[in-house]
Amino acid sequence: MAGSAVMALGAGTIILLVLWTLTVFVWVVLHRSQSSIRYLVFIFSSVVTLTLFLLPPDTGDAERELLSALEEEIVYDYAFIGKALLILFLTISLLGGMVLNIAEYWTMKVHGSKAVPLAKKSFDAGPTSSDLHEETE
Repeated sequence: MAGSAVMALGAGTIILLVLWTLTVFVWVVLHRSQSSIRYLVFIFSSVVTLTLFLLPPDTGDAERELLSALEEEIVYDYAFIGKALLILFLTISLLGGMVLNIAEYWTMKVHGSKAVPLAKKSFDAGPTSSDLHEETE
C-alpha cells in the first residue's frame, strides 16, 4: 500500500486513531446511562487494536527494495517511535478518562437522596407529654 500513508502513518494507525477517538466519544456521551453499550464499544476497540497489532505490516514491493538497499546501507525506521508514542498517549488518555469517569460515578449523589452525614446527630423528639400538661394548667 504505497500511497496509503498520511503524515508517515499507515492505514492501521489512522484506523486506531479514529477508532479510539470514537470509543472515548461514546464513553463520554453514555457515561451516565445504564446501558452496557459503552463496555461493548470498549471491548470491540480493544479486539480491533490487538488484531491490528498482531497483523504483520504490508511490505509488498518494498521488501525487494529493502533487501537491495540493505546490501548498500542500514535503514532505520523512525516512524515506529512516533507510532508507539501515539498509541501510548491514546492509552494513557483513555485510562485517565476512565479513572475520572469512575471517580465521578462513585462521588455522584443519587437523585432524590440526601447526602450521607459525617457524624451522628441527636434529634430533638419535640415536646414531651409533661410539657404539654404544664401548658394546659
